[in-house]
Amino acid sequence: MDKEQFNIFLRAERAMQDHRQEHEYYFKVMEAYSDLPLFRFLINILNNKYPKWNTFGELGYYSSEFLMDLLEKFSEIETPNTEELLLIIEEIDCKYQRIISGILEYHEYTFENITNLNKIYNYDTYKKEFKKFMKKHADEVYYDFESEIPIPFDM
Repeated sequence: MDKEQFNIFLRAERAMQDHRQEHEYYFKVMEAYSDLPLFRFLINILNNKYPKWNTFGELGYYSSEFLMDLLEKFSEIETPNTEELLLIIEEIDCKYQRIISGILEYHEYTFENITNLNKIYNYDTYKKEFKKFMKKHADEVYYDFESEIPIPFDM
């Protein structure tokens, strides 16, 4: 390998490391859990109960951390019985609503502070712009946990 090829290799290696850090939970979930029956089971529940759970309009970036928390909490369960299934669904519902609520509060806080500090838009205009963005991108999948070779959308 000559010096130029080595430099290309180093740049590619650094880019991959940066990307792994940015999507840490996604890579952890896929590497540690994707071959487990519980993983498939949780994906099926989430897809049926919240079909857009991993899109921009719902959990988006937080979907991998959300899934990892569930996998860790219920790691002892391989094939859930009825009681365990109800417990899992209850946990999913509570955690899902809590995260969605937190995301909305975060956006409200961020919009208010950005618009007040930068005076770029007034608050109402900024909210309208965000709603337009979300309408356009809300259904885009942020992380695809089901493809054969799952890749975050922005790679």
